[in-house]
Amino acid sequence: MVSRTPFSMARKVGAEFIRTFILMFAATAAAIVNQKTNGSETLIGCAATTGLAVMIVILATGHISSAHLNPAVTFSFAALKHFSWRHVRTNTYFSYLFCGKKTGSS
Repeated sequence: MVSRTPFSMARKVGAEFIRTFILMFAATAAAIVNQKTNGSETLIGCAATTGLAVMIVILATGHISSAHLNPAVTFSFAALKHFSWRHVRTNTYFSYLFCGKKTGSS
């Protein structure tokens, strides 16, 4: 049986920042490439790029903080008692999700 070591809050929010940054960067880059190549990537390519980015970041860092890529996921996890309401109330996750989105799409 594999023992799970608890991760620090700094590591969890850092993973959220990196994860959201990568997702927003990939999604924005896919749309820009589609526009620059006069639509050769198409909507399917943009959706596939974003879907692969989500899959990669969840597989790479999901074990650290359960891959909360969306604030609705954080609320759902807290409601189902998979995540502490204490972290939701402090807005720690939301601030890092917001920062990751802003820097990734810039």
